[in-house]
Amino acid sequence: MKKILSVLSQIKLYFRLRASWRKARYFAKDRGIGKSAFHKVLIIPCDPWSVIGSRGDQAMIMAIQQRIAKDDPRAIIDILCENETITNKLAKYGFHSICKWNSTWLKNDFQYLANYSAIYILGADVTDGVYGWSTSMMLLMYYDIASRLGIPVYYMGFSFSTRASRILKFVFSKLQKGLLLSARDPISLERLKKFTSHRPIRLVADVAFCLAPRQTSRTISITNFCDTIRKEGKFLLGINLHSMFNSAETHSNSWYSNVASLLTELLSQNTSLYLLFLPHDDRNSNSDLSLLNKIYNQINPEAKSRILMLDKVFDADEIKELTRHLDALLAGRMHLCIAAISSGVPVLGLVYQDKFEGLWQHFNLPLKKTLARPELFSQNPIALKKQINDFINDQQFYKSEIIKRLPAIQTLAVKNFERDKIV
Repeated sequence: MKKILSVLSQIKLYFRLRASWRKARYFAKDRGIGKSAFHKVLIIPCDPWSVIGSRGDQAMIMAIQQRIAKDDPRAIIDILCENETITNKLAKYGFHSICKWNSTWLKNDFQYLANYSAIYILGADVTDGVYGWSTSMMLLMYYDIASRLGIPVYYMGFSFSTRASRILKFVFSKLQKGLLLSARDPISLERLKKFTSHRPIRLVADVAFCLAPRQTSRTISITNFCDTIRKEGKFLLGINLHSMFNSAETHSNSWYSNVASLLTELLSQNTSLYLLFLPHDDRNSNSDLSLLNKIYNQINPEAKSRILMLDKVFDADEIKELTRHLDALLAGRMHLCIAAISSGVPVLGLVYQDKFEGLWQHFNLPLKKTLARPELFSQNPIALKKQINDFINDQQFYKSEIIKRLPAIQTLAVKNFERDKIV
C-alpha cells in the first residue's frame, strides 16, 4: 500500500510541475526578449541546498566564475539557492544569493530570470535523476524557460547513468527543440542518445577541467613538504576515501581496520612511499575528513611517520593546487580525480558509480588497471594491494598518456561555454 501511495504521490508531483512549466512558458511567450541587466549573470547549482558544500560542485562553480571574470571583470554573479542559511558563506566567495529555488517549483516567480544577461546551469551528476528526478526536471525546466526568454543559457555537461529515471523521458521530450544537451564523457553521450530522441546532443568534458589552481598561505607549507619529499626521490601518493562506497561497510570499525592494514603493508614493503591523506568533502558527520581520521588513527606509529594527514577540507581551487604536487592519486571522488588528471597526475579511481568509466575513456586509460572496486579493501586486499603496486610501477606511462590527451580534453571543457542553441 505504501508503495502505491508513493507512486501516486510521484505522479501527482510530476503533473503539478508540468502545470508550473506551462505557466512559465506562457509568461516567456508573452514577455519575449526584454532588456536584461548588463553585467549580471545567474548560476543555478545542482545542489541549491548547500551549493558549494561539495568540493566537486564548488570546482564547477569556480570554473564558471573564473570564465565570467575573464570575459567581464565587472560582472555581478548571483547564485540560486533555497534559503538564506548559506548567504554569508556564498558572499565569502564573491557571490550574491538569490533565494528563489522552491523544492516543487510551484511558488516560483519566473520574471526574475529576465533580469540576467546570461544563465549557467550545472547538470553534473544529477540530470539523470539518480538522486531524485524532480530536481533534474526543475533544472531542465529552468533551461527551457530561460532559452524561451531569449537569454543566453548554458547547461553544463553532465554524466548519464544506466539507472536514469524513466520519468525524464517525458521531460526531455518537452524541451524546446534546438536546445543542446551536453554529455561530459563519451559513455554518457551514448547512454543519453539511447535514452532520449531529443536532439542535438554533443560531447564536452567536465567544466572543472577549466578550473585554475590557486596557491594560498595555507597550501604553501603543504606543497613545500610535498616537493621536499619528491626531491629526495620519494614517491608521494595522495589518498582519498569516503563513506559512499558502501555505507554499511564503511561505517564499520572492521572496514577502517582493513584499510589501515593494507596501507600499513604498502608502506612497510616500500620504504620510499609517502602518503598524503586528502579529504574532499565535509558536508556531514561521516565526511571524508572523519573517515580518513579514523583510518589514520588505526595505522601504527611507525607507518604514520610517512603520512601527512590534512586537518581540513580545502577549497576546490586550493585542492587542485595540492594535487599538482603529487606523483599519483588513489581516490573515489570524481572531481578530485579531475583535479589531479587535469594537472597531469595519474589516478587509480575507486568506483562507486558508473560515471568514472566515461572520464577514463577521455584519456584512453585501461579500466582494469586504473579503476578498482573499494570493497576489495575487505573482500580481497591482496588483489587490491597488487593493483596499487602495479599502478605505482606503471604511473609514468599513465602520466604520459594523460598529458598527451589533455589539450584536447581541455578544449572539450571550453565547449561548455559555447552557444546554447544550434541556429
